Amino acid sequence: MRVHWFLLLLLLVPGCDDMHDQVSLQPQEAPRLSSPAQAVPISGKERLAFGQQLANPQPNSRESRQRGASLYAINCELCHGNKDAHPGPVGKELNPPPPQLRDSHLAAYDVATLYQLMSLGVGRMPPFQQRLTQTERWHLVNYLRSND
Repeated sequence: MRVHWFLLLLLLVPGCDDMHDQVSLQPQEAPRLSSPAQAVPISGKERLAFGQQLANPQPNSRESRQRGASLYAINCELCHGNKDAHPGPVGKELNPPPPQLRDSHLAAYDVATLYQLMSLGVGRMPPFQQRLTQTERWHLVNYLRSND
């Protein structure tokens, strides 16, 4: 039995000898990863600025407006209220209350401005650029522009 432990110890000791020569990271140091030689970035951060000319890539279809209505109910309705009520339950606590997004004053804004307002945020409204995809935000624009 002692012979087995001795043999096992002999096998493990050489493996521990070079531990001090291994590459290690210091505290607070991130590992340095390199990209494969043929890697090409295929996406990046969306760059938006107010006044930028944009075109809606999503057709204003019934499906798009339905998807926008669903997104509105999840992300907007608590503050801005639904089509019939102004403001929503959270919006009632804000002074002044947030504007009703289904109002006719939206007609003054073109689709690019609506998209930019929800993407970049305005006033107390947070930016939704990181919360909703580009496609989802365009669905919301289609819904806001509809009479559904």
